[in-house]
Amino acid sequence: MPTYSFRKANGKVVDEFMSIAEYERRFGGLGGKGQLKGGAMGTAVLTSPPKAFGGGRIKASRYPYNSWSMGCHPSQRKEMSDHLASQGCPTEVASDGDLVIRSQGHQRKVHKALGVHDRNGTF
Repeated sequence: MPTYSFRKANGKVVDEFMSIAEYERRFGGLGGKGQLKGGAMGTAVLTSPPKAFGGGRIKASRYPYNSWSMGCHPSQRKEMSDHLASQGCPTEVASDGDLVIRSQGHQRKVHKALGVHDRNGTF
C-alpha cells in the first residue's frame, strides 16, 4: 500500500498509508485538501521518498541499480558474467552476486538473456 505525505496547518509533514482509491477519494491528488486520520486537516504534498523512509531528493533516474532477484550466488559470479556476455549483454556482477543494471535497454537485454518476464511493465 502506498505512503502519502501531507502538510498539516501547523506546517508539519506527516505520512499516512492508504490505497490509491482512498487517496483519490479523500484528497483528489497532489495539492488536494482533506481530512487526515485522527481528524486533522492536511494538504497532499510530494516528498520522495516519503519522510518516513528518510526523505531526500527526488532521484532523476533509477539506474544504475543492483538486482538481487536476477543475481546469483557469489561463487557463480564468473559463470553469470560469461553467460550474459555470450548473450550479447555484458553485465557487471557485484561481489554479493547482484547484477548491476545500467539502463532500461540493458535491463531488457538481461531479461531476454535470462528468460525473465517483468510483469510490472517497468519498460
